[in-house]
Amino acid sequence: MKNTGTLDFILENIHTLLNETKKCSILLMVILMARKYNIEFRNVEELYNRIKPALYSKVKELNRLGINYVKEVDIWNYLSEHSWKESENLCLSGMVSNIMDLDSDTIKNYCLEILKNQERDVNTEEGDLL
Repeated sequence: MKNTGTLDFILENIHTLLNETKKCSILLMVILMARKYNIEFRNVEELYNRIKPALYSKVKELNRLGINYVKEVDIWNYLSEHSWKESENLCLSGMVSNIMDLDSDTIKNYCLEILKNQERDVNTEEGDLL
């Protein structure tokens, strides 16, 4: 059985640990731990749950920049579609690095494009309008 306690701690607390001065050292620790324990996942949901703290941390970073509409799932979907889909030998540390390095304008444009293409209906429920 692989000992993943330290990596789990880092990933579960990464949003607290990360700030601009510590980002590089924390990412390096995640990379080293992932390599040391050679973590494998049974399914995509398990992988998503493992890196969700990094996604949460990125969302909080975006919130500090005034970008409040980007959610964890938006970052996951963007990177799944544009970075990870074609990757060979994708590893946990690389995925966390991709999350943390994702440009704010890139994810903003991705979310706005989704909204632009989304079908919307007119609300015709009678209420206090008439």
